[in-house]
Amino acid sequence: MLLEEKIKELPITNALADGWIDYAMSVIISRALPDVRDGLKPVHRRILHAMNELNNAYNRPYKKSARIVGEVIGKYHPHGDSAVYDTMVRMAQAFKMRVPLVDGHGNFGSIDGDSPAAMRYTESRMAKVSHELLRDIDKNTVDFQDNFDGAEKEPVVLPARLPNLLINGTEGIAVGMATSMPPHNLREVCTSIIEQMDNPEITIEELMEIVKGPDFPTGGTILGDEGIKKAFSTGRGSITLRGTIEREFVDGYEAIIIKQIPYQVNKEKLIGQIKQIQREYQQTQRDMKKKNAKKIVQKGMDFIYDIRDETEGENSHDKLRIVIQLKNGVNPDRVVKYLYKHTQLQQSFGIINLALVPTKYGMEPKVLNLKEMIEQYIKHQREVIQRQLQFDLDKKEKEMHLLDAVIRAIGNIDETVRTIKAAKTKEEAIEGLYNLLGVDEKQAAHILAMRLQRLANYEVDEQRAAHSQVDLEIKNLKEKLASQEVMDRIIKEDLQEMIEIYGEDRATVIAPPADAISDEELIEREDVVVTMTRNGMVKRIPQVEYRVQRRNGRGVNGMGTFDDDNVKHLQIANTHDTLMFFTNKGLVYKTKAYQIPLTNKDSKGVSIRTIFDMEDDEYVQAILAIEEFNSEQTVVFGTKQGIVKRTRLVEYNRSARNGILAITLNDGDEVVNVGLTSGDMYVTAITRYGKSITFEESDVKVVSRSGKGVKGIDLASKDVVVSLSIHRGFSQLFIATSNGIGKRTPLSEFRIQKRGGKGVRAITVKDGLVIGTCVVEEDEQLILLTKQGIIIKMLAKEISSFSRNAQGSSVINLKDGDELIAVDRNSEQEDEEVALEDEAQE
Repeated sequence: MLLEEKIKELPITNALADGWIDYAMSVIISRALPDVRDGLKPVHRRILHAMNELNNAYNRPYKKSARIVGEVIGKYHPHGDSAVYDTMVRMAQAFKMRVPLVDGHGNFGSIDGDSPAAMRYTESRMAKVSHELLRDIDKNTVDFQDNFDGAEKEPVVLPARLPNLLINGTEGIAVGMATSMPPHNLREVCTSIIEQMDNPEITIEELMEIVKGPDFPTGGTILGDEGIKKAFSTGRGSITLRGTIEREFVDGYEAIIIKQIPYQVNKEKLIGQIKQIQREYQQTQRDMKKKNAKKIVQKGMDFIYDIRDETEGENSHDKLRIVIQLKNGVNPDRVVKYLYKHTQLQQSFGIINLALVPTKYGMEPKVLNLKEMIEQYIKHQREVIQRQLQFDLDKKEKEMHLLDAVIRAIGNIDETVRTIKAAKTKEEAIEGLYNLLGVDEKQAAHILAMRLQRLANYEVDEQRAAHSQVDLEIKNLKEKLASQEVMDRIIKEDLQEMIEIYGEDRATVIAPPADAISDEELIEREDVVVTMTRNGMVKRIPQVEYRVQRRNGRGVNGMGTFDDDNVKHLQIANTHDTLMFFTNKGLVYKTKAYQIPLTNKDSKGVSIRTIFDMEDDEYVQAILAIEEFNSEQTVVFGTKQGIVKRTRLVEYNRSARNGILAITLNDGDEVVNVGLTSGDMYVTAITRYGKSITFEESDVKVVSRSGKGVKGIDLASKDVVVSLSIHRGFSQLFIATSNGIGKRTPLSEFRIQKRGGKGVRAITVKDGLVIGTCVVEEDEQLILLTKQGIIIKMLAKEISSFSRNAQGSSVINLKDGDELIAVDRNSEQEDEEVALEDEAQE
């Protein structure tokens, strides 16, 4: 037939569909998924079978790995030698297999990701436990099939007395499906099987009292049992696995010791991830020093004094030791949480208990729960035991059949010998014995093959004793085959024996669930300066960037600004504080301080509108830093028209990322300032022309968040409120004007009035207008901002104290065209080195 006549034309869609189905089924059945009965994929099964055929037993000398691989690919698995060798290597790795099936000799890789030596160098043999998978395979316990070329036979499945699927688990990606089964503890699995055989109605919850959950060869800690329950109940679930950490003091430094790491995590890469955290922090510090740096992404942590790998010996769960010595002053709890959040020290493990299950239609993939997997194991073992007993019975019955003939021959020994001697051929002898003794051809052939002395009279008693013994064994085997209970007892005895020989304590601990590690927990608590310009450019700068200076210093540049912009607000806060941004329209927006972009002093920051969705004509008038929302504190509002309002702080403890109403305003009015009170404090309002009024906060009735408020001060024509201060009446009030004049005045000089009055003079204003005030003590620090973005820090006692009516003196040396625009008190100052400069500092 010509080649053209052999070519068939058909639609490509049909050809692709048929070919794809064939490929998919081949991958699913013959490559990627394990058999539920022995827990092995074809390549694993062929490796063990080949080693068994080579008599490569655990108590025999090792054989070259290349010899074994050659046997596997030459007889059973016609694929690449590297694929077979890699599989055999994994079967020998104690950090991958809960119970290794191969005993490797030489370099078989490491938990650091080191590659194994070439197969020509390493040697292998079966692990002792692998014999439990192959036990009685020569007793017709499983079916055999032709290999790829029909020249050899290979087992369809192994007898698998060891419940390998649950103990070692497996992973594989098929076509349209995947399996991911974690390993479990041998002792727990075998015990649970015995319990289920004793009580077929046992529930999964009861089984979970025995099988606590996955048990990984690298140990670790599973957080909570919800994922375990779901996986055991439905066949699918997810668990969170953490490495095990201890704390020690090493060479005088507090140290975090990593004793166990999550399953399948590369130790060397984990150490690299930990070092990267330190490098990212250092990079952030370098970015902070760059001029005109854009938004800085704060990464990493400064915590490593030294890190080293002190792991010795095998890479098993009880030998690993990674030492991280911490720098002095570092919070180890925060470091641990950071490592869990940002490295593979904490991992999720997805569980899909997908395996091939025998059905009347062949092998089918199925997702199984815990009880179903145990049922499949029991079903397989019952068949294996039944076939093994039947094999032994058939063997004994054949032996009995031959013993019957021998006893007959001995009973008529003379005629038997005479018949054999008279025969001229083997056929005549068989026929003669058949006629003489009534035996069949096999029995006659057996008599002919016996040595003459075995037919002597003195052998009679021995043969009859053997006959009786075999008869007894046959009856015993028949009784076992007739009783499912007896066969089940054999299975349970085998399981109990494996528990005693191979059982180990759990390596993986199951701990109560831990709360998810939030980003906030990983943020270092530090004081920061949050500044914002009139055009809404906001940024966060570490407070340590500024030094304390004497009065009249020029300070350091604290805010890079655009030419047509200047600084408007400054707020001292902790990174974990909640920042409340109150706008002119009476709305409030909230965010955490650490969520404000970190920049250096020279950066212009980012627009507040990239953080909050604000209207075009809306701008921030006040910023408050809140450590905790409570019902004791109240928020006091002051408006341009002299209205004051008081609302409990707790009413603002709700999501406000998109803004919520903070105060209802009259037409044409807007919020000027906002402060916090504690219930027994005083409120001092200051106008731009230097008028002030002080009254008890109780004069202002607490209203709801959407309330309007009441009159706080009776304003003169064109005068407006510029500042609102909250105090207890015994501190000092710092007042500053736009031309750099300022003073401290005892609050005792401001008499307490009823709200709504015209007030009294707070400062004599000449060339400038009042821009802000704050309540301070002598040993506290002040921060001043200028229109050109200059920030200066100084001690309050450096500023002269004046009477209420006085003008004050210069507190900052302003450059030409610059003016003072904001002041604030540093309420959480640290012990800083005071720079004793009398001269101006750039």
